[in-house]
Amino acid sequence: MNAHDDILIVDDEAANLRLLAALLKKEGYRVRPAETGQMAIDSALARPPSLILLDVTMPGLDGFEVCRRLRQDRRTRDVPIMFMSALNAVEGRAKGFEAGCVDFLSRPFQEQEVLARVRTHIRLRSLQFDLERLVDERTSEVRRSEERYELAIAGSYAGLFDWDIAANVLYTSDRMKELLGFGSDEISITIEWFWDRLHPDDEEAVRRALGLHLEQRVPYDLEFRLATKSGEYRWYHARAQALWDESGTPIRIAGSLTDITPRRQAERELSKSEERYRRLMEESPLGISIWAPDGKIIEVNRAWMRTWGLNESEAARLIAEHNWLTDPQSKELGIMPLVEKAFAGDSVVLPPVEYSGARTTKGLGLGDIKPRTMWLQVHLYSIKDEQGAVANVVAINMDITALKHAEREAREQRDALARV
Repeated sequence: MNAHDDILIVDDEAANLRLLAALLKKEGYRVRPAETGQMAIDSALARPPSLILLDVTMPGLDGFEVCRRLRQDRRTRDVPIMFMSALNAVEGRAKGFEAGCVDFLSRPFQEQEVLARVRTHIRLRSLQFDLERLVDERTSEVRRSEERYELAIAGSYAGLFDWDIAANVLYTSDRMKELLGFGSDEISITIEWFWDRLHPDDEEAVRRALGLHLEQRVPYDLEFRLATKSGEYRWYHARAQALWDESGTPIRIAGSLTDITPRRQAERELSKSEERYRRLMEESPLGISIWAPDGKIIEVNRAWMRTWGLNESEAARLIAEHNWLTDPQSKELGIMPLVEKAFAGDSVVLPPVEYSGARTTKGLGLGDIKPRTMWLQVHLYSIKDEQGAVANVVAINMDITALKHAEREAREQRDALARV
């Protein structure tokens, strides 16, 4: 739990507000009460909370309408909303999920159930924030990298060189000297000078590329580091073309040198961002899967495989065949319209469903793979490119099987007491 976790409780019954506020404050959460639907909307828009507990049946604006209005505003459209109701009817819950809620709390409240569900949705929201932040970092870093590289190219043309191999005389343009930090009359660059200034870790690759070009005419296109006048090593991109005499002996090689240090630095920063993203994926206790716009899986984390009870080989085979947008079971469970909304660019929370992994693999002709059957609630949100088109869809799986079993047992106990 984070000290900044802020929960908005909306209920027209003061006793319910006091009960829930006391319970959540005891756990360290900050709590905001609201007694009407309009008060809830005003409070949420002024300062979006981490989670909203919303009564369904209130005078004036009911919970369904409040939820719909909050989902229409960009400031609150991703805030998780849990409905509080004594309604157990399938129709009522379906209406709630259609309005945009992520879960239901049934009255009378069970303390452990309330805390477990609140912790789960706070945690999911935090994980979603982390993923979105890292994805934004990666996207921004790629954009900055491209901008820096374009500026570097626009602001500086390449230095030129021409090496007379037979006479061992090297001509270099003033621009090439400038790229290395020297004035035009400050230095005379020779082949020996070049080898002395080349970074030790790059020498073998440069000599090998040069030999292959001169002896086998393999194109010479290489990146390496040279020490500048200040002693700093900078990255350069070199391209060159040799000339051969009638006997096939190389007599001359000319080419260009471009400073690519800004691009290399950007790539290094992008690599760090990629590593942070990878670490979050692998360390997450929740199953995360990344989907392409056509409905195919691109990537899953280890928690996803553990959740379904799959090893790497089984997961790879399933990933190669499965397509969510054509999944018959999702259509039968009634969640396909919401899945399609997510792939169209919306953030969506699917209602809890009991999903048979083994049935899916059997339908794909992978009957020897037997994933679990479990109750799932899935959070879906899209990652968009610079043009606003959906590039990927991220799915965060929450296994609520144990919670569903506990609900059933509690319901059976209440029914038994009612019969006494």
